[in-house]
Amino acid sequence: MIKKAAFAIAVVLFIGRPALMAQTEGEVKRLISIEKYSDAQSMLEKMIGGDPRNDKLDYLMGEVMFLTDNMGEAEAWFKKGQGHSGRNPMNYIGSGGVAARQENFDKAKKELDEALDLNNKNSPKIILEVAKAYLEYQGTDRKKMQPYLNAAEPLLIRAQKLAPKDPEPEVLLGKLYGMQGVEELEQNRYEQAISKDPTYIFGYLRLGQLYKKQEKYQDAADKFKKALEIDAGYGPVYREMAEMWTLAGKYDKAEESMTKYLEIMGSDDVNALEKKGIIEYLGGQYEKAIATFEGIAGKTKSLIVPRLLGYCYVKQATPDADKGMEWLDKYFEATKAKPNNIIASDYENYGKAYQLKGETEKAIEYYEKSIAKAAEKEDAEVDGSLYMVIADIYKAQKNDSMRVTYLRKFLNSSKKYKLKESFALGQTYFLMKDYEHADSIFGVMTEKLPKLHIGWAWRARANASMDPESKEGKAKPYYEKVIELLEAEPEKAVKYQKDYLLSLRYMGAYHTLTEENFELAAPFWQKILDISPEDEGAKNGLDFIKQNGG
Repeated sequence: MIKKAAFAIAVVLFIGRPALMAQTEGEVKRLISIEKYSDAQSMLEKMIGGDPRNDKLDYLMGEVMFLTDNMGEAEAWFKKGQGHSGRNPMNYIGSGGVAARQENFDKAKKELDEALDLNNKNSPKIILEVAKAYLEYQGTDRKKMQPYLNAAEPLLIRAQKLAPKDPEPEVLLGKLYGMQGVEELEQNRYEQAISKDPTYIFGYLRLGQLYKKQEKYQDAADKFKKALEIDAGYGPVYREMAEMWTLAGKYDKAEESMTKYLEIMGSDDVNALEKKGIIEYLGGQYEKAIATFEGIAGKTKSLIVPRLLGYCYVKQATPDADKGMEWLDKYFEATKAKPNNIIASDYENYGKAYQLKGETEKAIEYYEKSIAKAAEKEDAEVDGSLYMVIADIYKAQKNDSMRVTYLRKFLNSSKKYKLKESFALGQTYFLMKDYEHADSIFGVMTEKLPKLHIGWAWRARANASMDPESKEGKAKPYYEKVIELLEAEPEKAVKYQKDYLLSLRYMGAYHTLTEENFELAAPFWQKILDISPEDEGAKNGLDFIKQNGG
């Protein structure tokens, strides 16, 4: 009887183990789907300890690493899974996703083609996962991006045909169009997903994210609320809402959403706290972000934490350059083996730290590194703002020639005409007594903005300086234009009285002394006296005319 009972228990345990494992795998997948990565990792570590050759568990652990930006560890787990039987396409999909993230298209294609070859049953789910892996490319270079999109799109269309009621291909097509910058088509795909399945939470989530990006915050809020009606316990929606309200400047609502997010995810969940810190950083709440990031710095390998701590210390209301550099040094040390992780803003913030310390040469060195990093990407549009930062450093040093160099670089980096910076360039040339270049810069200003008197006024000054005795009358047409523009709008003649009086004075003197045309000269002197009755120069001008028979 005892033997029969023992046999029965053994049978139950033997039969129950696969069911229990499947149930546990399902729980891991659920934890991953709601972004509880720490909990998923803890569960997987125990499961893999008891079943070290399970390629499905290797894939899930790789996915956790991938989703927490640990690409090296993710790739190691996917390769381990491939080594067991080599028949699970998901581990090849995982490796393909890592390669796409690392911008290695040839490797991504090799891994993902293998996954498709292993998809003997033509499963639309596998096809979707392959397409999704191609869409893991995160670069902004459109030319480099295109092969990934070209590979993903036919797979998504194929999955649509195989599973016409499935909303997921629509959401992924929406992402693809978003990567191409075609937001109208992106929105349409998300709406199609919702139309196919009104309970599909990701349709509303992605549509809300698109509206958030477009700064349509109320529309975004409506979609996020709809997602929560489907699943009130889906934490990532609250995170998206917290970021949205932060960007909208509604910090009370952002805090409310973040509190709810942490209630769901767990107040000690490192990944959730990291996202909290990111949102605080995006909202310019640098002191709060510092407290959040420093609370988890010793508990995560994420490179985002030391990077943004460095940024926050440089950007906070009372900057701490030394602390900023300390954290950025840790970040640079951690990226030595992964130089592709360094981005332009890393060097920019390091440069800002040096500038705060008064070490301007080192600041300029790192600003130049930032500019060079941004220009590495093919067809990249370099943000020229750092050229202006460097130009301002040289302005403070009264190094006009170097200031001119960087003002020119800034203006050349922009497709649009920049009035303020163009004026600064022209004025710097003027101060350097390089009047021809000054005249050229202000000449462009008068072409671009002919109704703005300031360009004409500075052209007049530059030409007057090239013709100091007014023998050639070089400045005459420009001073005439200043008078014409200001007299057309009397309130401007009052507002810019200094320019108006200088123009009248030049014209009065030119007609009096150069042309000796007293009839033309007198009205200019009189206009000055109408504004300033005690003006000695104007009085002397009229007296000279009277004494000489005018």
